Amino acid sequence: MDTMIDIEQIHLSEPFTEIFPVDNKTLQSIRSNIEQNGYDEAEPLIVWKRNGKLLCVDGHTRLMAAQSLGIEEIPVIEKDFQNEDDAVSYAIHRQRDRRNLTDAELWKCIQWMDKRQPRSEDGRFKPAAQDCAPVERSSQQTAQALGISARKVEQARTVMDHGDETTKQAIEKGGMSINKAYQQTQRERVDIGNKNKKPESQIQRKEEIIDAECQRSFDAFYREIQRSRLANWETTSKESCLKMLKLLNDLITIA
Repeated sequence: MDTMIDIEQIHLSEPFTEIFPVDNKTLQSIRSNIEQNGYDEAEPLIVWKRNGKLLCVDGHTRLMAAQSLGIEEIPVIEKDFQNEDDAVSYAIHRQRDRRNLTDAELWKCIQWMDKRQPRSEDGRFKPAAQDCAPVERSSQQTAQALGISARKVEQARTVMDHGDETTKQAIEKGGMSINKAYQQTQRERVDIGNKNKKPESQIQRKEEIIDAECQRSFDAFYREIQRSRLANWETTSKESCLKMLKLLNDLITIA
């Protein structure tokens, strides 16, 4: 059951305001509606009492619109949550069920949820254990919570891990979709890989040069050995021995 409460007692707080920032266009639209028709008591705020303060969990835009109009009391429903994670998860579900989340909002939700996801030693996400149910990929669990595809979660994670800051900022500001950012990031990764990769013809040419040098060194070493053997090694000079050692060293180095 909702109750009327002094609007000054309700506080905006992170991470709720960070995950769902207030859009100015929507704020002005709701403010205009309240100004004309009054506050709709069928839309109470959801608040959570934490450390003696009432925090707004859901309804930030309505709260700010009412504050700007000087409304003194506002209907609320106070709910209990075990911790901040539960409160944020509830807020995400409320937003998801009410409307389609924008890619900018999904981006922030995925970031927030991933911070709480356990990871293995290699940095990969570990799916949360589920009683009496087959283990799903972590992307599937996140996707289910947000009402989107696992593919979209994976695309967002790729941009988070490999995208540049300009691309990430574009998503946050609503100027680029997650899919477009993913495609751009993948193209850039391929371009970087191609720059670092030597052309096949160059690699093949280098191998041919090494093979030729190796063969020349071997032939020279073999000729010097044969010359000394035919002379029964008796006439082999110190210089010849050093020459054979050098040829042998060159052969080992090239090979």
